[in-house]
Amino acid sequence: NKSEKLVYKILLSEGFLVEKAVKTAWNRNDLFSLWDFIAVRKDKIRFVQVSSIYLSEGSHAGEDFKGFPCPPENCTKEFWRWDKKKKDFIVKIL
Repeated sequence: NKSEKLVYKILLSEGFLVEKAVKTAWNRNDLFSLWDFIAVRKDKIRFVQVSSIYLSEGSHAGEDFKGFPCPPENCTKEFWRWDKKKKDFIVKIL
């Protein structure tokens, strides 16, 4: 989708290597069934979900995202939502 493509370009412009899941019969097109992207740079790892809805409106209200293991240093779990009014992303670090 358009938002995912934009986030992908943003992450690349920040110097990250970005991996996106490949759609298969057994995968719903997300990495670990949660993340749209894993972005890696020598100093940081970012797990990123892109959405047009609020996190609280999701099927699990963000609990699966919050429970996903992530080292406390140099690793973030991020929920990016496009804000139509601001015409920019609102990024929530989980």
